[in-house]
Amino acid sequence: LPLPPEPKSLPFIGNAFDLLSSHEYLKYIDWGNKYGDVVHVTALGKHIIILNSTKACVDLLE
Repeated sequence: LPLPPEPKSLPFIGNAFDLLSSHEYLKYIDWGNKYGDVVHVTALGKHIIILNSTKACVDLLE
């Protein structure tokens, strides 16, 4: 399966600076509004999937 949409990121670092914010949940909300309920980000080579809705969480667990 292809990965979900993702915001722009820096080479090697990815979205690490966005994820280290003290208010990262605001960034998750922004990304959810731009890219949908399921968002893919990278940080230092690690792939992270962010679920921005209850429906996305339930769909994952079913």
